[in-house]
Amino acid sequence: MITAEIQTAFSNYVDLTVAELSAGEVRPDSASILLERVGILEGTDVFRQLVDATQRAFPADGIWIMNMWRSELENFFRRTGFYEDIYAGRQSLSTEALLQKYKACLEQNDRQVRYLAPIDAIDFGITHFDLGDFSIRKFSVEQIDDLFENSRRKIFYPASIIQSKNLADYWCLDVTIRTDRPSHDSPIDWDFSPSFQKEISSFPKPIENALKKLVLFDWQFIQTIEAPSNHTKTHWEPGKGWCRFYVPAVLSMTDDLFSHPGGSLVIPPIDEELRHVGEDGEEEIWVPSYLSMSDEERDQLTTLIARLNELIPRLTAHKKWLFLDVASGFIMKAFFSEGLEQLLWHIAVVESLLGENKEGLTGLLARRVACITGEARRDRPAIMEAFEELYSFRSNLVHGNREILDQNKIYVSHLRQARQIARKTLMWFLDWLDIVERQFAEKPCVAGLPERTDLLSVLDMNGGRRSRVNWLIDNLSGKFPKF
Repeated sequence: MITAEIQTAFSNYVDLTVAELSAGEVRPDSASILLERVGILEGTDVFRQLVDATQRAFPADGIWIMNMWRSELENFFRRTGFYEDIYAGRQSLSTEALLQKYKACLEQNDRQVRYLAPIDAIDFGITHFDLGDFSIRKFSVEQIDDLFENSRRKIFYPASIIQSKNLADYWCLDVTIRTDRPSHDSPIDWDFSPSFQKEISSFPKPIENALKKLVLFDWQFIQTIEAPSNHTKTHWEPGKGWCRFYVPAVLSMTDDLFSHPGGSLVIPPIDEELRHVGEDGEEEIWVPSYLSMSDEERDQLTTLIARLNELIPRLTAHKKWLFLDVASGFIMKAFFSEGLEQLLWHIAVVESLLGENKEGLTGLLARRVACITGEARRDRPAIMEAFEELYSFRSNLVHGNREILDQNKIYVSHLRQARQIARKTLMWFLDWLDIVERQFAEKPCVAGLPERTDLLSVLDMNGGRRSRVNWLIDNLSGKFPKF
């Protein structure tokens, strides 16, 4: 609660600020003068008395550090615009209104956090489209400056200025959440040991959840690699191999006025390409280089994300099916990896879904992949052969085959195949488990949901064997066999 001591100290500091900042004319270098004067105000006994009064009213158990509220109060008065309004002679909040805002901040248990992750470099065709749990937006320079309060940051937080000119060239993944606000009583996490989560993703969780869905979209190839003119097989191919986007940074902002805006992040300029304009095409200009998304592709993306928003949380909520979350983490890791690391992580996706500790694993995986991704039986032998070659390449790489390592090149067609197989297999599993869960809701099994090994056993059966097993189970005697 706001004590009488806080009210008095707060009023005294507001009065002192008005007296000190209202005097004198505004000069061209007023920003630096304002920062200097604010620094002096924050060093006064009057400000310290407000800090101490707040600390006595809101102590933190077991914390002995003095003046722990100093930085919060500094941020509060700077981020409310109070200093700027007084210095510029504008009408500011009354002392009572400002005190009520301070009270609300003290009593606030949660906060809103908004994340923006620039996507390099896809032109989505429209400046904003909603994808349910998140959206994708393109902001103007003016919108970015306003959103991040760059004018205020230039005065009080120069190391936090956002590069709005560069950021305005990107479409951004936009996610807003509400989360608990850290308090002085919050325990400090001193565990810096490696973990699966830290290895798989360095993105904030809300951005990670959105990216896990976006990477499952079938992004079109940047280019089609044609066979050489002499019809000989090309063993080594340059280039990226398949189309993807990059996330060079993740920006965040919060409505918690006690918090520091955070440091600035480097937003690299988007690559540019030469374009000729004018009636005769004589004028040359450089413009951002994008991979353009068509209206049809954008509709396909919207439909897919809407389905995944519903599907992924529901299916991964089952403890028996947590392998889906593991595979989802692996495919996101593969998406943002470089070179041969893409291959390793994409194969890890397949193994997390289809792998078992059995003899003949390569052939087993190949048969399962062919069964899943082969739309017709006649397609499956070729798929098996391609996967076995892919898995052999992966094994040679992992086990240090000198021939592979000495080449010092990337077999790009392997990267394309690995990406395609991993994505299709994970999507197939999501669709299959959706059917299984819905059927289970109608006709529950006393033993619970099928586990991964149960699912793989059914996958391995051909039509004839599946029919015979079904008949056998339906016609079991009460005595035989003994389980």
